[in-house]
Amino acid sequence: MLHSLGASVHDTNSSGDCAIGIAANNNKLEAIRELIKNGADVMSPRADGGSPLFIAAQSGRVEALRLLHEHGADVNGPRTDGASPVYVAALNGKTEILKVLIELAANVCIPNNSGITPVYIAAAYNHHESIRLLFEAGANMDALTNNGDCAVGIAANNGHVLSIAALGELGADVAVPRGD
Repeated sequence: MLHSLGASVHDTNSSGDCAIGIAANNNKLEAIRELIKNGADVMSPRADGGSPLFIAAQSGRVEALRLLHEHGADVNGPRTDGASPVYVAALNGKTEILKVLIELAANVCIPNNSGITPVYIAAAYNHHESIRLLFEAGANMDALTNNGDCAVGIAANNGHVLSIAALGELGADVAVPRGD
């Protein structure tokens, strides 16, 4: 039907967003199913490279994330800046999304292009529960960014006592200096 109207499931709006990404952002499960049925690519990137699953993770849309994964979407698929769905969930403190991504075997250690890991970004925004989930899934609490910064350092720099406490309890080296 879309084709008879001159439309395609691959069309994008003026912002570079495709229909399946928009549906994922709004948790419109039936729309996602219909788009997939009509040939939409579950990995179709928006302008910044974020896949529909990435968008679902960013928006906290558990059901959309699961549905896209069931249809082959990559739980580790990054944006062009290297940020993964786990990274964006940690950035936004989306613990339910993190739990689902971990359950789906997402890699919790993938840094972005600047070497910033999900643990680091969670510490930067004081998402201490996200730090705990990432640790339980095997994340390195002492990983350094490309600039030599660490999660403890950014938490201390930002005054995030709860993140410092979580990192310390989980065995992070609280004596590691922050890079210059």
